[in-house]
Order: sequence, then structure tokens, then C-alpha cells
Amino acid sequence: MSSQSKMRTSYSFLTGAVLSAMLVSTAAAEDAIGTVTPWSLCDAGVGDAEVSESLRQVKARTGISKFVLYGPGHSVRQEGLLDVAGYRELGRRVRRVKEAVAADGIEVGYLMLPTMNAGVRHPWQSTVRPDGTERPFTPCPGEAGFREAFAAKCAALAAECRPFLYMMEDDFRFFFGGCFCTNHLKRFAALTGVSRTREELVKALREPSAEVLRARWHRLQ
Repeated sequence: MSSQSKMRTSYSFLTGAVLSAMLVSTAAAEDAIGTVTPWSLCDAGVGDAEVSESLRQVKARTGISKFVLYGPGHSVRQEGLLDVAGYRELGRRVRRVKEAVAADGIEVGYLMLPTMNAGVRHPWQSTVRPDGTERPFTPCPGEAGFREAFAAKCAALAAECRPFLYMMEDDFRFFFGGCFCTNHLKRFAALTGVSRTREELVKALREPSAEVLRARWHRLQ
């Protein structure tokens, strides 16, 4: 595979419109707006040396010099999240790329992707939609075990590579109503002093005059 083909592969995370804008950017513009570009670390068959060379080529063509590597991506739907050892190895890969391009004036950070998407094999309570069905890939963030495991993975990766910037995926799927699992219902009942079934709570939250109730519910999430 040519270097140009490898670059096209790694551009897959970005839309064509954004990519076109990036390719006509200048170093001065990059300094002014602080452009940070996501870049895949986990494309099949693409190693650390190829990733490093792709970043050099983008900088040479556009002046962009700040990148956040990301992975493993949406393969977690089938395979589940990496364990702590897997994120530690991913951190070592980030460090190798970071060290390889440092002399080129390139800064390397990391984009934690995914966050709320833990795959079908996750062992925690899944989030529950307003209609009572579960989001099978998405653990309830109220699960202490999930929060502790996720924090441990973030820390393991950061300890290995010390990224200049650590970003979190902006996963919005959770904000379409929140989680209506039994634990959330119990916690909200304790907060408000009113015990409601899921159906009763959904109805109450949908009332036009329920701004205060909705605000309290979203804060709980």
C-alpha cells in the first residue's frame, strides 16, 4: 500500500468536507485556531511507522501539527472493550508515534474512543431507554464497576504515553432521555421524595411544565 493510500485510510474518521478544509489550512491558521486533528491508530495493517509518516505528510501539506490518535473504534461492538493491559499497550503505541514525530514539531495526544459504547459482552447493567428496552452496547454510568474500570483504562494509557491532550468521545446517545434502570429510578425517588414507575416518570418528564423535574433528572444522570 502506498503512503498516499495509507493516508486516505486514516482519513476515514473525518468527513470529506472537513478534510477538504484541512488540506487548504496554513500553519498561521493552525496557530490561530488551535486545530487538533483526530487520527486512527488502529486501521488494519497500518503500523506505528506508517501512522508517524502520515502525520508528517499532513503537516507538510497543511501546517497542522497537533493530532489526537484514537482507537480501537467501533469494533468493540463485537469484541468488547480492551482490558487494562490492552490500553497499556495502546499507550505504548501512542508513545512510539509521539517520540517518532517529536523532532518534526508534531504534538500527539489521545482521543478516548469509545466511552459509553462498551460492546455486547460488557458485564454491567445496560442503560434503559424510556420505553423500557435496553441499549445493549451502553453500560449505565451509574454502575460503580463501569466507572472504576473505565477510569483505570484511561489512567493506564495516560501513564504510558503522557499525551499533550487527552480528549473524551462526545457520545450523545445517553442524553436522549437518560437511563431508566431500576437503580436510577430508586435514586431519583430518594432525591425527589416521590416514588414513580418508569412509565409514570416518563409521563411526568414529558409534561410541558416539568422544566424543574427534567433538570433534576438530567443532573442525576
